Amino acid sequence: MLKLLVAVDGSAQSLKPIESLGQWTRRGVPLKIVLVNVLGSAPSAGEMPAEHRDAFKAAQRRAQHRLLQEAESRALGCGVSLHGMLALEGPPAQEIVRAATTQGVDLIVMGAHGSDAVGGGSLVPGSVAQRVLCLAGHPVLLVP
Repeated sequence: MLKLLVAVDGSAQSLKPIESLGQWTRRGVPLKIVLVNVLGSAPSAGEMPAEHRDAFKAAQRRAQHRLLQEAESRALGCGVSLHGMLALEGPPAQEIVRAATTQGVDLIVMGAHGSDAVGGGSLVPGSVAQRVLCLAGHPVLLVP
């Protein structure tokens, strides 16, 4: 059974790989996936008053939880076996690669472009996808 790390950021593009993996399972490929979402850096201390930082961070965590639940629901609806969900914080590419290592996955799967995509349809991978490709010691599948 293949164990995959699927990175999601809440964008429609980041959820496409889940649908593709559903096609794999319907064709008899045994998979189990670990979903991961990484919160990037919060605004620096100079950008936000201290009294608002905790509320901002709590709102980010709630949004992260909701998007992981949405991805989980989509995965289960596609017939993909879910092995876990990770809610992380830090530089997205580095955290995705670190999670792949600690989870012992066979493959990292992610959309070619995420929530920071500009002018969709580009043939050039997004910045996080490019960084994951550079850092990963695992095979990476980018889904257009």
